[in-house]
Amino acid sequence: MKIDENKKEIQKIIDSFTGKIIEIGGPTPQGFIVVNNLGFTLPEKIVVTNISNPVTINPFGDDPTVYNVDMIADVTALPFKDNEIDMIISSSLPFKFLVMIQNL
Repeated sequence: MKIDENKKEIQKIIDSFTGKIIEIGGPTPQGFIVVNNLGFTLPEKIVVTNISNPVTINPFGDDPTVYNVDMIADVTALPFKDNEIDMIISSSLPFKFLVMIQNL
């Protein structure tokens, strides 16, 4: 999904959530794009997670920037209780995680 072409639709989805939102950061070879920096209006601060901290991001081919994440966490073992998260945002989820949430 291209962000610029679908920004209004993405904002409507974000607006429908009122609880905790987390972003699964990666890492990926080129870094990750932090949702907080894309110009969306958010109901509360997104908790940005990654398996390491800090992370170097390279959004849309811009100069690399060092970004401190809010929580160091492995996506396959997130430290949240049942029903504590309303939305998970990610540009790429590991297959193991997708299988895990399908079995919930």
